[in-house]
This record gives sequence, structure tokens and C-alpha cells, in this order.
Amino acid sequence: MANKVIFSSLGSSPKDKIINIALIIIIIVAVIMIYNFWFAPTFKAWWQKLRNKGELNTEIASGGKLSYDDNKFRNLAGALYTAMKGAGTDTTAVYNVFKQMNTKADVLKLIDAFGIRDGETLAEWMRAEWFLSISSINSILNSKGIDYTF
Repeated sequence: MANKVIFSSLGSSPKDKIINIALIIIIIVAVIMIYNFWFAPTFKAWWQKLRNKGELNTEIASGGKLSYDDNKFRNLAGALYTAMKGAGTDTTAVYNVFKQMNTKADVLKLIDAFGIRDGETLAEWMRAEWFLSISSINSILNSKGIDYTF
């Protein structure tokens, strides 16, 4: 009975029904694409920023200090992006950025400054890099007494 009601409302001829079903499918695909390309990254960026700010504020409130100003962190984040963007990875440049981190607050601020680039967080960028050793980065941080791990 329900199928009869649904299909009767799509049109009288089989051609009309096919056209209307195709339009419905196109609308559904368009809604999914809009969600995936606009809403999902926006929500992801908002959630990541909120989470990072909370972690950073907690770290600073518990005595964590930032070693640099906001502009320096933006430059370091830009250097990471440039080192990882495109074909190949400048691993030396990536490791050098992490060697400049002195506190856990610095790492959290760097993550915040990196934000979401091309739809991915810094950790996601790093995991996607085949030539980059996450364990080496964690070792660099650990050697400085920073208890943050990627």
C-alpha cells in the first residue's frame, strides 16, 4: 500500500517516475556532497579549535609557558605545512620545527596555529606522511621533557 502511494506521487507514466526518481537521487547526492565539503570540515575545524584551546588553556593554567609569540607559532605552522605539502616531505624541516618546541604548551600552541589545513589537522598531516617518523618526533619532544605524543 505504501509503495503504491509513493510511486503514484512520482508521476503517472513510467518515464515521469524515472525522471522524478533520478531528481530525488541527484538531490540526495548534492546534499551529501554539500555536507561533506562544507559542513563537515567546518564542524571539524570548530571542534578541533575548541579542543585545542581547552587543552592549551589548561596547560597554561597549570604553569605551562609559551616560548614564542603568536606570530612565531604561525610561522612555524607555515613551515610545517610547506614541508609536508605536495610530493615528498622535507623531514629535516619538520624535525627542526619540533626541535624548537620547549614546553607542552608550545606544542599545543603549534597545533592550534596549524589549525585545519586542506581539511586535516597537524596530527593527520603527520600520519599521512610516509617519510616522516612520528616516533622520531615524539622522541624529540620526550628528550625535552614534553609529555605530548602524536
